[in-house]
Amino acid sequence: MRHGVQYEQYEQYEQYASGTGKMWKMLKMPNEMKLPRFLVATVCALVLMGGASGCSSCANDINPPGEGEGEGEGEPDPNEVIRLKATPEALTLVVGERSAIAVVGVDRQGDEVDVSNRISFSSNDATIVSIDNTGAVAALQRGEARLKATANNLEVEVPVLVEAPQAPSELSYDDVAAAAGEAVEVAPTTDARGATYSINPALPEGLSLSADTGVISGRVNRVLATATHIVTATNEAGNVSTSLEIAVRCDPAVAVVSRDLDPPDIDGTDENNDGQDGLACGPLFVSEGGNDSAVGSRERPLRSLSEAIRRAGLQPERDIYLATGSYTGPVRLVDGVGIYGGWDATTWAADAGATEVRGGNPVFVADGLVEGITLGRLTVFGDDAFQPGSDAVALDILGSEVTIFGGRFSAGRGADGADGADGDDGDDGDNGDPGEVGCIDGLIGCGNNCDDTPSTPGGPGDGPGFFALGGAGGAGGYEDGDGIDGTDGAGGAFGGFGGLAGVSGILRDGEAGFSGDDGDNGDDGDGGNADLPGLDGTDGTDGEGGGGGGGGAGGDFTLCDEHGGAGGGG
Repeated sequence: MRHGVQYEQYEQYEQYASGTGKMWKMLKMPNEMKLPRFLVATVCALVLMGGASGCSSCANDINPPGEGEGEGEGEPDPNEVIRLKATPEALTLVVGERSAIAVVGVDRQGDEVDVSNRISFSSNDATIVSIDNTGAVAALQRGEARLKATANNLEVEVPVLVEAPQAPSELSYDDVAAAAGEAVEVAPTTDARGATYSINPALPEGLSLSADTGVISGRVNRVLATATHIVTATNEAGNVSTSLEIAVRCDPAVAVVSRDLDPPDIDGTDENNDGQDGLACGPLFVSEGGNDSAVGSRERPLRSLSEAIRRAGLQPERDIYLATGSYTGPVRLVDGVGIYGGWDATTWAADAGATEVRGGNPVFVADGLVEGITLGRLTVFGDDAFQPGSDAVALDILGSEVTIFGGRFSAGRGADGADGADGDDGDDGDNGDPGEVGCIDGLIGCGNNCDDTPSTPGGPGDGPGFFALGGAGGAGGYEDGDGIDGTDGAGGAFGGFGGLAGVSGILRDGEAGFSGDDGDNGDDGDGGNADLPGLDGTDGTDGEGGGGGGGGAGGDFTLCDEHGGAGGGG
């Protein structure tokens, strides 16, 4: 016990004094122990005598902020980083080998704290081992060195031993059998240390070999036949080689190649060198000679567009390629699934001819497609509308983005408008004038004596137009003469036949003339417009005039002769 303070636990603490480059050391007490102020002042005075520029940092290092005594003092910050921890704590490498160091802070609670944004690394002999600011280490030549990580006033060191490498004797890989578009990562099994890796022949496009680790990674976006590659690991002491086989199949159930590598276009350009415009592996292929139970590949295409749409909805991001021919709609488009036509059904070369999609009103519906789609090289024919006044549509786009190239879209015929209401009946024609009654001509005592002038027939009825005029009545007969036929109406109605003459003697009176035919009805009103619900029809036209009545026959009597009555007008 010194000055009333018990020293039972302590840890060494050191810091470079600013401005002098000299190191000074002191005892730092555990968190629960406090140093008397006179002792702090004594230590600071000693530091100043040794060349330190001030005492404030000295006091803070001994009693961190919040740990002092007196007014305004508080509890220590449990989240304060008090030391650094490196993983691994030491390294043994061979010349040419690479490794890495990870450094974290440790707080008063013993929890790790991320200090990556303020850490820096250095090597005391960069000719033996180097390190960059990410912690990547490279062994350059035989010897020993120390790597240092620093964050604020804290640091940690990692000793490194670099040895001469042994000649590698073991190297092997698993063969690569992947689907097009599938991620690949294959690491070697080897005893090679400090080796550099190489491969022959070169890996297919999409795969790469790490020269430092020998790991093969990446993805191949087209089908490849099996090929053999030789990998060699070489270090200062020797080398070792091995072979592996790489094959890539088309298997959309495992992976789908990104359409961005070669989207179909108007020019039919093969951008990813897989043998066709667009993708040779990934889309659903459809042809008239296909089968809906097939897998939908180039070699085994589907038959119907509807089945391709169904499957694409189960596995989005797969486009649909239609060979030349004719396919049946209607189709509700799936988000992210484009439809393209114009491929040869055998070679799948682009721009081989027309691809038709027929049926439906509309044929295609794009409703709420967030990603948007493309329709390319399609000839589309929609059905006629059949509901009165309805539209005919080929492509209906609702809240969606649709890109079209090289296409032709033809809607059917819109439906006629509904019939308008019937027009009102035409007005009746005016009645014709009545015919003059017959009279008797003869000796005194015969009755109403008259001359041999026939009775006057009735005039035609009047109407709103020429064809509405009625026919004139026929004149009456005289003595034993027949009545005269009535005149036909202007609209074509026949006039009545004249009456037949009576027989002298017993049947004295001639027959009455026959009535003329009725005039035709007025025309129906017109229908409404074809592209709108029907409007009311216009009024019907007035009826045509009827034929005139036939004249009555005359009478022939012993003493008296009779004029027949004239027919009335139509």
